[in-house]
Amino acid sequence: MKKKDKDMRILTAAFDLFSEKGYNNTKIMDIAVKAGIGKGTIYEYYDSKEDIFIIAIVERLKSEFAIMPEQMKKHSSAIEKLKAFLTFEVNLLAKYGSDLSEFKARLHESNTDVSDRMKEAIGEIFSMEYTVMSDIIRSGIESGELRDVNVRLAANLAISAISSYCMLKYNLVPQHPYSGETSRFGEIDECEIDDIFDLLFNGIIK
Repeated sequence: MKKKDKDMRILTAAFDLFSEKGYNNTKIMDIAVKAGIGKGTIYEYYDSKEDIFIIAIVERLKSEFAIMPEQMKKHSSAIEKLKAFLTFEVNLLAKYGSDLSEFKARLHESNTDVSDRMKEAIGEIFSMEYTVMSDIIRSGIESGELRDVNVRLAANLAISAISSYCMLKYNLVPQHPYSGETSRFGEIDECEIDDIFDLLFNGIIK
């Protein structure tokens, strides 16, 4: 079995177990059994359960984001695609919100190698997001649906705003350094997709 294939078997087994049993109730031996490999083999790839958990999450998210371009092809107008983009991200956070909360709690325990791999995977995710969003904005400008704006700036701002909303909604933001409280506000839970879309893309000016 190729090293890459074995690595993916470990991550797939780990993700399934973490989602099913929770982080604390999943042991390295459980992952080894489910992956069909020896416990010692896992330590050839990862130093700890924390490292496995972190990489399993980012790799799963990367695979989810990889299908985003195909999802956008189901919609014809730029406005529909923008709504679909927002819906995709919100639904993804709803699907993996609890795992990402645990991810935040375990992140500081990872080693340097894992952190580098995590940064690389997150960079790939952002690249996929940016490519899709910039294509939507560019096509919207060409069709006359959107104003003629700086595509790079607009794409980055839109992605940042959507990501911030998702992080607030699912309590993934860091604690405030002074109050010890998170930046989450209860009102966000009451917002619907259309509310967020209106604010993000229509602005606050009358």
